Amino acid sequence: MINDRAGYRSGVRSVTTSTEQIQAHVDEWVGWVTLNRADKRNAISEEMFASIKEVLAEWATDDEVRVVVVRGAGDQAFASGADLGQLDINTTGYPPPGARKGMTLTINKPVIAMIHGYCIGGGLMVAMDADIRIAADDAVFSIPAGPLGAGYPLIGVRKLVTLVGHAQASMLLFTGERIDANIAERLGLVNKTVPKIHLEAATKALASRIAQNAPLSLAAAKAAMSAVIDLPGSSLEHAQDLVDRCWVSEDFVEGRAAFGEKRTPGFTGR
Repeated sequence: MINDRAGYRSGVRSVTTSTEQIQAHVDEWVGWVTLNRADKRNAISEEMFASIKEVLAEWATDDEVRVVVVRGAGDQAFASGADLGQLDINTTGYPPPGARKGMTLTINKPVIAMIHGYCIGGGLMVAMDADIRIAADDAVFSIPAGPLGAGYPLIGVRKLVTLVGHAQASMLLFTGERIDANIAERLGLVNKTVPKIHLEAATKALASRIAQNAPLSLAAAKAAMSAVIDLPGSSLEHAQDLVDRCWVSEDFVEGRAAFGEKRTPGFTGR
């Protein structure tokens, strides 16, 4: 690599991954993770989720990485949710991936979600777990847990309530409605909305600005912010039980079947 100025480097370094479902590389202190299932609107499979965790674990101790950007491949979506195609539509049980713990971006460094197109369900959970969200003006957000008969993981609910407040979180969770990028910005779900043609440039500029700051200060700030919003584990046990029951319910089987058959589900509350 070539030193451009003190403390800053240029160049691209490849990162080995265990799957073709993501792409990852490092460029000028910024680690780029691309969800690489454009033909599936970047639906998050077990393999993809495992590979994301693997790359982030490597980068957590890599001094060449100061900021991480997560984005979706193709023109249609950041991530359209968990891959329901991996599930047997006639059975109940925990869906992949991360039904209990959620789809989290575990790393001690700032993470930016670069969002375009569909950002739905589990895909929105990934975006919310980033520290900063920059959205293109074509982005669409939704949590269709209710229409599917699913239970949205507690970590996702906590992130949502923290970002938009109880009232707006209730509207999104109870209705499953879709909102556009401008509404998402007004609610606080995303930090900034930009024209789609400027999304990559805006994200790169922000990542570069953050990367020039002291790594220890960035890590300390991230840890401090996480600490102030964490809830006592004991207060979540009952809520977790209710979420768990959704995944093993008859309604979840019906919701998935209706989704696949493009019909209105007939829920029974069982």
